[in-house]
Amino acid sequence: MKNMKGKLYKMAILTRHGKKRLVERAGVTKKKAKKLADRVYRIGIVHSETRGELHKFISTIYFKQRTANNIKFWNDKVYLFRNNVLITAYSVPQSIMNNLQDNLSPEAYLFIKNIKNSDKHMKEKFSQRSNYHKRKLDQNKVSDEDNKTYIDIIDSISKVHNKTILVTRVTKVTPTKIHVHYTSDNPFNDENQFSDIQNDFYEQTGRKLHIQHIKNLQGGYATIADLPKDRWKG
Repeated sequence: MKNMKGKLYKMAILTRHGKKRLVERAGVTKKKAKKLADRVYRIGIVHSETRGELHKFISTIYFKQRTANNIKFWNDKVYLFRNNVLITAYSVPQSIMNNLQDNLSPEAYLFIKNIKNSDKHMKEKFSQRSNYHKRKLDQNKVSDEDNKTYIDIIDSISKVHNKTILVTRVTKVTPTKIHVHYTSDNPFNDENQFSDIQNDFYEQTGRKLHIQHIKNLQGGYATIADLPKDRWKG
């Protein structure tokens, strides 16, 4: 498939298991499963564009599906990809779908509201969404080296203050901020207990540190003991 400038898109890869899940949960035929996977992969709503209960729902799925690193929302489903390989799909609770405007960023909600299924319109939207996400990725891209550097800085600061915080993921970096997911020994939201770490981080890097305590499969705040040990080796 090509965009409006004739450049090739990276397509979704649909495994036999992924195709089976789309047929079962998305209600498409086997012939149309690949087309749906490509559409979701190219223009689906990304995690950062979700809000409220939908954001929490996707976060829980991310924690459960440790192999997924690319999660998209489309229609009433959440689609899990490993890079561009579709793994599976989940239905979004109706209570969330009933209040969709409160669970999406204004831009994402407007896109969903106005989207049409005509081929011409879809080609235009493919191009627009692809360019948008490429810009966002370029802006927020974190290299493995930088990722390790930020985690090491937070780790060293936490030792100085004798506090336990384990960064599980650097989610976003801008010229002024860095966003990370973390867990600790506390089974509750303890973000306000790490203000001294955030202050020291700002002094060392010139960036504000935004932290978000991840949740476990039951919806509670995860502790370090909840995490699979093999996931955090190295």
